[in-house]
Amino acid sequence: ATLCAVAGRGTPHRESAMVAAAFKQVHHATGVNDCVVAYLLSPIGGEGNGFDPTELELYGPDATNQGPAQPNVPQLVVAKGNVLEIFHVLVESEGQLKDLERAAQQEATRIDSENGINGVTSAKLELALRKSFMGTLVSLSVLRRHSGTARSTRDALVLAFETAKVTVLEYDPDGNDLRISSLHSFEGEELRAGRLQYVQPTILRGDPKGRCVAALVQGTHIAVLRAENDMFDDADDGEEDEGEDEDAQGRIIGAAIVASSYTIQLSALGIKAVRDIAFLYGYAEPVLAILHEELPTWAGRYSLRKDTCALSAISLNLEQQMHATIWTTTSLPSDSFRLTPALRPLGGGALVLASSTVWFVAQTGKCFVPSNEKGKVEHQAASAQPDRVGEAQTHDNDQTEQQSANTKTLVSLDLACSRVVFLCPDRGLLFTRDGSLAIIHLHHASGSSHVTSLSLSRAGSSVIASSACTIGTTPLFFIASRFGDSLLVQFTGKTKVDASGEPSIQPAKKLKLEDCDTLHGGSDDELEADLDDEELMLYGQGMSKESSHSKGHSLNTDSSLSVFRPEIAHDDVVAFTFLVRDSMTNVAPIVDFHMMQGVPTTGDNNQASGQQDVLALCGHRKNGSLAVLHESVRPASVIEVEFRDCTKMWAVYHEQSGTEEEPARLARDLPTHSYLILSGSSNSRILATGEELEEVSDVHDAFVSGPTVAAGNVLGRRMIVQVFEMGLLMLDGLSKVAQVSHAELGLGTGGTIVDAVVADPWIAVKLSDESVVIYEATDSSFTRLMPPDGQQSHFSGVSSFTLASTRRYGHGDSFLHELLAGMGSAQSNGVIGILMVGNKEGIMRVFSVPRLQAVGEYPRVQDMPRVLRCTLSSGQDAISNGHEAMETGQEALNEPGPEMAELCLHIPLKGTQTPFLLLRFTDGSIAAYKAFRIQRSRAPSLGFSRVGGEPILALSLQPSTGLTPNNDRMFVPYNHVGGQHGVVLCGPDSHWMMIRRGDLVIHPQQTDRIVAFTPFHNVNCAFGCIFYSAGGFLKICQLPPTFNYNTEWLTQKIPLRASPNCLAVQPQSSLVVAAVSYSVPPERKPPPPAPAAEDELPKPQYDWRQAHELLLLAGPQYDIVDRFQFEIGEHALVVRCVSLKGSDGTTREMYAIGTAFVGVEDQAVKGNITLVELVEDTESTEAGGDIGARHRFHHVLSKEIKGGVTAACSLEGHLVVAGASKILVFQLREKELSQISFFDAPIYTTTLNTVKNFILIGDLQQSVFFLRWKEENHTLTLLSQDFGGMEVTASEFVVDGSTLAMVVADNLNNAQIFAYMPQSQESWQGKKLLSKAEFYTGCSLSKFVRVKVMQGNFSHRSYAEKKDVNRYAGVFAGVDGSIGYIMPVEEAVARLLNDVTKLMSQHKAVNTLGLNARAYRLFKVQVVGRRRGAVGMLDCDFLWEYLHLPVPVQAELAEGVGCTRKELLSMLAILRKRTQWT
Repeated sequence: ATLCAVAGRGTPHRESAMVAAAFKQVHHATGVNDCVVAYLLSPIGGEGNGFDPTELELYGPDATNQGPAQPNVPQLVVAKGNVLEIFHVLVESEGQLKDLERAAQQEATRIDSENGINGVTSAKLELALRKSFMGTLVSLSVLRRHSGTARSTRDALVLAFETAKVTVLEYDPDGNDLRISSLHSFEGEELRAGRLQYVQPTILRGDPKGRCVAALVQGTHIAVLRAENDMFDDADDGEEDEGEDEDAQGRIIGAAIVASSYTIQLSALGIKAVRDIAFLYGYAEPVLAILHEELPTWAGRYSLRKDTCALSAISLNLEQQMHATIWTTTSLPSDSFRLTPALRPLGGGALVLASSTVWFVAQTGKCFVPSNEKGKVEHQAASAQPDRVGEAQTHDNDQTEQQSANTKTLVSLDLACSRVVFLCPDRGLLFTRDGSLAIIHLHHASGSSHVTSLSLSRAGSSVIASSACTIGTTPLFFIASRFGDSLLVQFTGKTKVDASGEPSIQPAKKLKLEDCDTLHGGSDDELEADLDDEELMLYGQGMSKESSHSKGHSLNTDSSLSVFRPEIAHDDVVAFTFLVRDSMTNVAPIVDFHMMQGVPTTGDNNQASGQQDVLALCGHRKNGSLAVLHESVRPASVIEVEFRDCTKMWAVYHEQSGTEEEPARLARDLPTHSYLILSGSSNSRILATGEELEEVSDVHDAFVSGPTVAAGNVLGRRMIVQVFEMGLLMLDGLSKVAQVSHAELGLGTGGTIVDAVVADPWIAVKLSDESVVIYEATDSSFTRLMPPDGQQSHFSGVSSFTLASTRRYGHGDSFLHELLAGMGSAQSNGVIGILMVGNKEGIMRVFSVPRLQAVGEYPRVQDMPRVLRCTLSSGQDAISNGHEAMETGQEALNEPGPEMAELCLHIPLKGTQTPFLLLRFTDGSIAAYKAFRIQRSRAPSLGFSRVGGEPILALSLQPSTGLTPNNDRMFVPYNHVGGQHGVVLCGPDSHWMMIRRGDLVIHPQQTDRIVAFTPFHNVNCAFGCIFYSAGGFLKICQLPPTFNYNTEWLTQKIPLRASPNCLAVQPQSSLVVAAVSYSVPPERKPPPPAPAAEDELPKPQYDWRQAHELLLLAGPQYDIVDRFQFEIGEHALVVRCVSLKGSDGTTREMYAIGTAFVGVEDQAVKGNITLVELVEDTESTEAGGDIGARHRFHHVLSKEIKGGVTAACSLEGHLVVAGASKILVFQLREKELSQISFFDAPIYTTTLNTVKNFILIGDLQQSVFFLRWKEENHTLTLLSQDFGGMEVTASEFVVDGSTLAMVVADNLNNAQIFAYMPQSQESWQGKKLLSKAEFYTGCSLSKFVRVKVMQGNFSHRSYAEKKDVNRYAGVFAGVDGSIGYIMPVEEAVARLLNDVTKLMSQHKAVNTLGLNARAYRLFKVQVVGRRRGAVGMLDCDFLWEYLHLPVPVQAELAEGVGCTRKELLSMLAILRKRTQWT
């Protein structure tokens, strides 16, 4: 393919330049930036008066004794990039959930970790809500319910954005969404004080009693958001606000709201240079502690002035908007950076974290504990100054000796960027930036709240935490991480009780692999020796990552009590144990990545045919790993056979009688399938599923002379029901038990069954007269269920229907079962069914089975609204959908929507078993909904909120005229397929809709189009599936077990346990080369002699240094097959796969590794360019095995480069190297590199990109340079450059037909597209690169990879091209784990879709949380006065919200830009099709 219109080695096309491009994130951020817990979706509950829920939430389990009410488990809110996710924390115990709090009053018991700790068997996260926003979130806090108000009040969520905007959100119970409670802007001139930029992000802190929220704005003002404290004064007036939820007593359940706001100027209080703020406990009024620096210092003055920070406590009078400083503590370390308030009864003070010390500061005094040698020096200097230690030293005569003893054995921790979470009032868990854990003990006298001293001790190792929080009163805490998987951990306080029943302190133990994690570990030498074993304390030994999701990972082999005993004081807790209960997979930060041809996990070469994998180096230090990601599902084929004429299939069980009453066994030991029923266009086949699939040749009673409409199991897998066009059969095995004949159906001549659904023990059939009939299966017959009087008309004129059963086979009652039972629905043997029917008018009705009682009615479903609300109970509820219709503009457009073609209600066998509703319409559109409960005083109702949206794009081009007839069902639910649950969409565009953590994630299957599908469990194919492909093959498959399916994309993480640096792959190979680094100590020196004086500090024995090495990994498991070591201190900066021409003219594929030796300031930096190639090991070749595992590194040559090598690439057979401030071109001659050309680069080259004979150079300060290489005279010529100045982090060429352009990313998270246009007057005769598009991406981009755009042409005549155009897009990866693309598109299409985004940003139906979506994408400038250019880039992230809008709004927006809804969906589908690389 031609990349640019160049004749030979000329210049790029000069007449036109790419002016239209599309930006989209296809894989969202995975790194968690912040987390909080709140009663956001449900109130704390209970009826205790005067009981503060914050004490219960932050105290620990002992707070359960303070009131009669038992609280609910709060929700966990996490922030990932520009996405908020709210999770339910599901705690499972041997009894009910409320027994978890009662465990605090029981005797300590020891239960094996596999069965749980003290009755808590598991705890996991399930997604409740996800909300994206077009803004940069900088802080997150909670406005808690006001102390003393009704316990039915929910908390509110407070968000602070980059531009000093604060949004208060509350939960909308009628819409199952977040809605705006209030908006606050603090960007006025009086606050900015002449500043043009926001130099300090806004910091939010919430008052523990819910009285206010404080925001540090611009670093100079405190904005106080005062909460409304009399919101329930009129709660008993009998008036109800529409859209509000109610509790059991009929009172309105609202949320905490902000009444007003005002600002405090800190300079008036003598406060400047604020580091952090926090609210303190134990005061009658809100008291805000402010950590600030009184007099700045720097390194040159540190010996004279180092204790420059102070802590000031300000009391806030919210009613009169007055404030006063009540106490101030000075002489805190200048490197203090974080405040953590102490809990009651030790409230009134706060922990102050510095890089080497931890301080406790209160009004009564202060004390501290050092964490390393530097802090110990400060301790010795402070010991000579009693005022430094304050009153904490004078209260106890033994204090000085105790504190001196605590500092003799240091934990050697660097506390910079660390944070603390209190597990109980006097014990805090500290997370350091290298992943170490430590326990901070606040020592205090018995019965006193005065802290006398601190102690610090190691507690193991974990992921590097970006935030952390405890989960209410449960013994759980959550570790949020940007560098590794975020963890939900259960903690246990351990005590040792002697024979008399009194607690006794355990002696200190050495930290061993098999030992408990004690608070007082061994010495520093022992900890360093066992440093690799610390991580096993969180995950256990020999446990896989997948098992942690179900059983948890024990921190040690001795699991014990999971909550504290109330009769034992917290000082008696001598140890903590931890158990990982759940985790969130994280692939951030992505350091380097590549795209390569997908590697099949089995011998099936067609498994990944035409698909690519994203290989990313992610993580940091011990969390470093190689991640393999792809979007599509690629089932591994076990066996496939050619087969003809198959439209449907079902795998059914056949168990012996007597197993129906054993639901627990059915859930634990899932039996294998007995028969496979295949339906063709004219007949059916029955296959026995033993060791092999064999067609049943014996005489049987199953129907095979025509097609089968539906089949399934009833009566606890004992019976088989087969539905065909002329009737129903019940089979015991293959022997007939009961039958419904054609005459019993009541149809005349020619009438048949056209559709059916089997849901144990009911069967719903649709007849050719568009009526639906329900049958219930008993042991020997079918019983027809008759609708109540007056409801018969609702079962005729049906266009689509579905039936679901709440029988869960031992998995417990589902969400739907509890809801229907609460609505008074009758049960059949403890089972409730739900029938949903839709007619041509767009009305969907819901009935409970077996009484066929109407429980819901949903009008205008064809509009695909965001929320489906029930309008059956009363006229008050019936008008709700009407109001939404008016809001969405439905009254302005009367365009009829598409009819419902298929309904599917799926109840997964996991989590809360929340059902999902899938709808397919006649125009091919797909809408997915998640059920939620609308609780009211009269009766609860069932609502559905919109989720998903990707299949809409594919099916909008291909209505129901594809591989599957319109009457056939395309949705096939499945459970237990590779441990996954969900729905498969059959047809011309097949998708897997997987349910993960309560969310519906949609993955395409692009290798084989599925015509028919069924789950299949067999001795030779455990928990697999069978599907019939469009190519005429019957395939038995399994999902590859190496991938994690609980992520947005299928992810496989290979741990490297080192910091990844750079990555290189060969295009057509499964071999991966990665450069990693890790810390190694030099040889130990003999210990120095004992110091002469006791206070003399010992000198360090050794320093840790960085070691770099190359790893060779072979797919598909990506095991390490070879290593290449560098010298100690030699840093690998770049690894590239290059094609070099030798002196004999042959081309050799090699790996070029650029390194640098970084010394001190008086040593010149030098480096090497090393060439290695891969060769097959002869010994491994003779032994056989995998081809990739036979390769080894072969060192070719190394050449020293002044200044180090920062970038490298190949150019027409030559090697281009960036060394210091020069670009060098080398030619390979035998075993040496000869320099043939050079170019003087500005400062520091960060990126090098080539296409044909053109080079793009990215500089750390001076933006980009565009060069041309001339082979004839071996010269590099500068064609053009950007004079704007930019710190380039990533760059690449993009191609649009005959046009060549350059996409560049900078350190301010911007992306620009440059064009070389010498004929333009603005280009200064071609010397200046013209910026054609400027765009703010919202994430820091680490790299671009050029990928060919897949073919796809727009069908509309105004935008159709005469022929396919070669396009190359730039696929990028962000440090937050996001993956996306910048792709050239047709200018007319981009202009039209850009107009759609303009209308969307102004439409009230688009919920943007009060943010300006278009202003968010404006180019961010660092130089004041720099003029912004045109945006020029299509924001597909915001455009994709169009798919989630109701049909009337979509039609209205399409009409506003002069086209139709169908044309817009077609354009989005083409854009989606062009980027389906993975």
